[in-house]
Amino acid sequence: MPSAGSIPAPTIRGAAPATTLGGDNLAQVSKIELYRDTVLLTTLTGIAPGANFTFEDKTAPSAASYIYSAIAYNAQGEGARTRTQAFVGVKRSKPVTDVKITEVSDGVARITWTAPTQDVDGAPLPAGKVHYTLVQANKSALPVIVDSLTTTTYDWAVTDEGQAMANVAVIAVTDGGSSDAVASAMIPVGKAYGLPFKIPSPERRQAGSPVR
Repeated sequence: MPSAGSIPAPTIRGAAPATTLGGDNLAQVSKIELYRDTVLLTTLTGIAPGANFTFEDKTAPSAASYIYSAIAYNAQGEGARTRTQAFVGVKRSKPVTDVKITEVSDGVARITWTAPTQDVDGAPLPAGKVHYTLVQANKSALPVIVDSLTTTTYDWAVTDEGQAMANVAVIAVTDGGSSDAVASAMIPVGKAYGLPFKIPSPERRQAGSPVR
């Protein structure tokens, strides 16, 4: 059984052929070869025609897509190769939720969010296999604020002078790629600018002078 946070080895499942290409019952299956791309993983023997088989590919490098294939043999030779494609690693995550932004001091915004628990297919995400990228959502080029975060909170120094608008999007990243981005609200951060001008008095008067 895999340990917590580990990625289970991909399991190949199939059934030995039960009939010939002509539709006659097979008397025997001499062997079945299993491949990952062009790599021969194992040769199965002693499998009866029509019987199920399984094999765990414990040596598959993670974070890649592979073509798995099987070739059955009998006394007459090699049968047709059957293929399937599979991704090995953690699939794309569902998006984060509950993204919030608050100003915690002048010019500094704190972003928090709730981590996803499932991949895009609804399977549980292994612990420790998701990290996060934060981008400026109110900029057209979506400049990166920080990436490779493993926590669900971040303090961002938005500005050290005056005031700026802060709007952050959070992206969950796994072996399988990036989730959809989820944006916070947009808030002003930093000290507000003072009034840019003073309203002068229309005329100077001495204290106590009459108002005409």
